[in-house]
This record gives sequence, structure tokens and C-alpha cells, in this order.
Amino acid sequence: MCGILFVCQKRKSISKTNFLKILKSQKWRGPDNTSFKSFNNDNVFLGHNRLSILDTKPRSNQPMKTDDGRYLLIFNGEIYNYKEIIKKYNLRLKTTSDTEVILKGYILKGKDILNDLDGMFSFVIYDKKNSNWFCARDRFGIKPLFIYQDKIKTIIGSEAGSIAKLLKLKIDNESIKEWKLFRSPAPNYTFFKKLKEFPKSSYRYSNLNKNITYYKLRKNNNKINFKKIKNLIDHSVYSHQMGDVSCTSLLSGGIDSSIILKNSSKVKRCYSVGLNKNNEFSSATRISKKLKKKITLIRVKNQKLKSTWKFLTKLRNEPLSVPNEGLIYLVCKKMNKKNKIVLTGEGADEIFFGYDKIFRWALSQKKFNLKKFIDLYGYTNDVKPTKRFVNYIMKLSYKKKVINFVEDFFYDFHLPTLLRRMDFASMAASKEARVPFVSKNIIENLYRKKPNIKINKNFSKIPLRNYIKKIKLDFILNTKKIGFSAATENNRGKFHNYSVFQNIVLKTFKNEYLK
Repeated sequence: MCGILFVCQKRKSISKTNFLKILKSQKWRGPDNTSFKSFNNDNVFLGHNRLSILDTKPRSNQPMKTDDGRYLLIFNGEIYNYKEIIKKYNLRLKTTSDTEVILKGYILKGKDILNDLDGMFSFVIYDKKNSNWFCARDRFGIKPLFIYQDKIKTIIGSEAGSIAKLLKLKIDNESIKEWKLFRSPAPNYTFFKKLKEFPKSSYRYSNLNKNITYYKLRKNNNKINFKKIKNLIDHSVYSHQMGDVSCTSLLSGGIDSSIILKNSSKVKRCYSVGLNKNNEFSSATRISKKLKKKITLIRVKNQKLKSTWKFLTKLRNEPLSVPNEGLIYLVCKKMNKKNKIVLTGEGADEIFFGYDKIFRWALSQKKFNLKKFIDLYGYTNDVKPTKRFVNYIMKLSYKKKVINFVEDFFYDFHLPTLLRRMDFASMAASKEARVPFVSKNIIENLYRKKPNIKINKNFSKIPLRNYIKKIKLDFILNTKKIGFSAATENNRGKFHNYSVFQNIVLKTFKNEYLK
């Protein structure tokens, strides 16, 4: 887990000094080592901030080069099946890291190595001999990647705000409108003009100048039952504990995090966070005792949360997605420094139709209604959707059943937004968040299966509810769902609405970025 920054330019429009300044400004993504390489008379820079997880020795620092020095790799993420890839291709390595597996795998298989990688990743490989590069991002957009290109230069990195600062880009007001309504800009856009989010499931060669999709989520005909779902989840949680450092888990007190904690054999202590009068500490404590895990409860005062929103917005150089990014950061910051890996429950609601109101609405519709969908999904009635976001929705919904469109929308837009939230908030505290539910095997086996497997008129996430019963935590099913809610109280004891968070974040962003 780390932060990457890559510059390739025809002439020195970006200086080494400015590159290093921006690289070091995101050292929070990887405090264990910061390294960079420059080539072609300082027209090419590769920079890396490392959070050491696998093979923590200096030999696995990046940029990592091949024995002949031709290829160099900067990589962000984890490859959970790296040992299987080593065995499959009989790779000979000098390290025990998944980084070298990607590098040697690319030399052997080229772009086709992407089909073998099971994990979360974004990376750039530079070929010194031919002065070209290759970049790629994981299937579901777990790890961030952003790209800027003009006639003179290409810049690729983990943080959009850092690239924007380096180039002094203008704020994209269309993206601000989309953020107010949907929590995030439209897919592949950012808060800055001319800076794009690199698409998930895609790769690019420098000489082609276009993104190519290497993976598409499709319906398969595999039969599914509870036993198979349980086995898929169990195996995923097991594999996500991989690493040479200690592992912990977030516990909200709900279904998803409880299932993960149950299967986390390496986790000895979990963490829960909440506001003084808005938390699930009682349920979380009961669950941890039942599962024989120690628990630390992190209580956050309202004012501390608000000041954290401001701090994180300045750190990220762009607006936060949702209020509980502040809570995620604060709980990760309180964790034992040895616990670099954090397991979380992101993805379960998207896969198992946990957003029951909108999924039930979709099941009841024979024809797609754009206005009704936006009313249900959007966060305000004061902002109209942008033309480009409407075009995105209409294209995604074209000739699909309403339920199939909503399923695709949550995979294509909603899930990546939440994953970006989790990645940033955890990395800001120098922790690696892993999401076992966002697994290729789990998603492929559940995608486009009959909705009644997941949801009925009374309950959503039916397989996960059955799982909770199986492990005798039934009381969770009768507990009001709060999660890591960041709704704060005012002087009258009522909760502020979402606009309070947005007002604080937007003001901070503009004041900080434009100064």
C-alpha cells in the first residue's frame, strides 16, 4: 500500500524540485520509505511512498527495477494470490513481495498478467529502453489512480489533489455540482479540469493514448446456494489477512463487519468508533465478547469531528465524499502502530442489495424513471443533475431492466465512491484498508442472480442474515443499524443534516486550494 507519482514529459515543464515537493507532501500514504528515480535528462520521474506490508525489507522498496534495469515499477495495493502466480509461472524472485510478482509477471505475459491478478492495485511500469510506459487499475476501483495528459506531458498518480497542485489546475464546477448531489463527480472525472480518474478494469500504453478495458462483469450460470456463498466469504477473508505485519478489523456492530471479524483468525483486537450519543458500542462490545476478540471503543466529540473534516480536506486537496471519513480516519489513527492492515465491510450492501429502499423500488418498476431514481438516490433537491451525469445514467440504463440498471449503478458508481472514501481515510492514518467482500469470486458468483436470493419484501442481504444466524449472533438482526454514523448534534439535541458537512468541506477546500 502506498502512493505513486509518475511524470513523463517532452521537455522540462515539471522540475525535479516540484516533483519531489508533491511526492513528499503525500508521504502519509506511505511513511516507511520515500524513493524516486529520474531518467532522460530529468524528463521522466517515478516516485513512491511505501507502507511496508509484504517483505518489509529495503529490497522491496520502489521504484523496483528488473535485473537488467530496463523496466521499473511503482505499485499501490496488494495481490492476494501472488504465491499462486509464482507457482503457475515458476517465477524466480529475489524478494518475497507481490511487487516483484507484478514486475516479473508483466515481463513474461505483458498485459495478460492482469487476468491473473486477484487483489487491489494501480501501477505504472516504465520501459527505459523504449522510453514508454504501461499503467493499469484493478477490476472494481479499490485503489485510486488519476491521469493528466497534454501534448507535452503525462502525469499519473494516487492523489488527484496532489497532481492538481503540481499543475495548478482550475476547479471543475460541474464536478462540484455532482458532488453535492451524488457525493462524487461523474465516473472518470475529478474536481479539477483536464484531470481524469483512470477507469477501473482498464490499462493504457503510452503509444496508444487510449484506455483499454480488460475486464467486464458478466452474468455466469454458476449455481449458488448458502454453502457456496459462505465458503466464498470465508476464503476471501482468510486471503485478505495476508501480510508480514499485524492485522486488525473495524466493527460497527452490524452484519457485515461481524462476519469479517468472525473469520479473522489473525485479528486479536478490533475497533469501533462513534459519537458520544450516536454509536453502536453496546452491540459491538457484545459481538466482540461473543467472538472472543478484544475491542477498543473510540468516542469522538462533535467539534473534533468537524475539525477533522477540515484537516482531511486540506490533506487531500479535494472535497471528502461522506461525513464518516472523519470517523474512519480517527479510529485508524488510534490503532496500534503495529496494526497496518485493517479489514472492513465495504461492498456487502452493493453485492447483497443492502440499500433496500432503492432496490425494492427497482424491483417494482417496469420502466426506468430518471427523476424518481435521482430523487431516491440523490442527497439534495437544490441541485439539478449535470448533463454529463444524466447521459451517463441513461447510457448505463439503456435496454436494461430497472433492477439490473440499479445493480450496475451501484457497482459502477456507488461502490468506487465508497472505496475511495475508505482508501483515503485509512491511508491518511497510514493504514491499509482491505475489503474482503469486494472479491472477484464473490461478485462474479452473485452478479445478476435472481433478486429473491438477496432481498424480499421484509429483508435485504438474506445470505448474510443467514450467515449471522449460523454463527449464533442473531441479536444483531434486531439491533437498529447505525454503522459509523457521523450525524452530529446541535444545541437542541437534533442531528445536523448532510448539508452541514458539505458546507464545511467545500469552504475549506476552496479556501485552501485557491489561496
